[in-house]
This record gives sequence, C-alpha cells and structure tokens, in this order.
Amino acid sequence: FLQNYIMVYPEESTEQEVARLLSGREGIGLYEYQVDDKYDFMNIKMTPYHDGVVYEEPVDIPLGFMDGEPKEGEVVVVPDCENGKIKVILTSGAGALSVESHFECDKLVLNEFATSRCEAIGKQKIEQGKETAILALFYDSDGHMAVPAIEDIGEKSENSLDHTELCYYFTVTFDEAENQVLQ
Repeated sequence: FLQNYIMVYPEESTEQEVARLLSGREGIGLYEYQVDDKYDFMNIKMTPYHDGVVYEEPVDIPLGFMDGEPKEGEVVVVPDCENGKIKVILTSGAGALSVESHFECDKLVLNEFATSRCEAIGKQKIEQGKETAILALFYDSDGHMAVPAIEDIGEKSENSLDHTELCYYFTVTFDEAENQVLQ
C-alpha cells in the first residue's frame, strides 16, 4: 500500500469515460493523488518548450491544504489547442482551483498541429519537495515529432525535445508550505 502517491486514473474507470466524452482531440490528463498529514502544500508546474528550449517562464499553480482537510483529490489537465489554451484544475477535500494558461508562441498555427502525449504510468511515489512528472503534451506542425519517455523530459531533456516544436511539461510537487518559495 503506497499512501503518498499520484497516478493517472485507470483507462476503464468512470472518470476516464467522462473525460473522453468531454475532451477534444488532445484528451484530458486525469490524475488522483493521496498524501499524508506531513504535506500541506502542492504545486503544479507547467513548463513550455519550443524546439527543445524553455521559451517562457514556467507557470506555477500552488494549492494549500486546510488543517484537518482530507489530502486527496484530483489534478485535471484540459488542453484546448484549437482555442490556444490549457486549463489546470486542482481539487482537494471540498475545494477546487482552476487556472487557465494561453499559448504565447506566435510562430505556431495551433489548430493545424499534430498532437501527442506521454504520461507517467502507474502509481508515482511522492517524495517531499521533489518534482514528479505526470504529463507532457506535444504539438508539431509537420507531424514528425519525437515523443520521448516522460522521465527523459525536464532537467534530463538535453536533447530529448530537439525534434518537437512545442511541448507543455507538467510536474507536481508536494511539500510543507513553509518550505515553498514560489517565484
């Protein structure tokens, strides 16, 4: 039994069935998490890459947990390429937070892109203060993109994204609020 985890909902789950009905061509990233009482803060980071290089500041989406609140919930990533935006929804206990980010790269004709994705498989162990990769969304105008394994993106991405026009990389971090300094 792994108490501190995040994982994609199983393909055959009711939640995934609903997500498929609501999603566009890119699908919806749908994850559940559970953490114990030592954690009172989570942060989703969305890092945009263009031609393998971070092209604008990552977007941090913080969420604090209230004392006594159940520390379980969902992370939902809703890409909407046709309208040039990505929505991230975080839930915990009785609360939810939704943040929308727009594509900012003027070189891209978003509705003419081929899309792909990679996700973390199975339960991912949560370690205090450590980023855990959950999803990468890929967009490419010529359709000849290389889709690396999710563990090869981020700090290890030296050459893994060279043949991908646009990538949005999502990580989650759980920690104690006093250890967090967001920029």
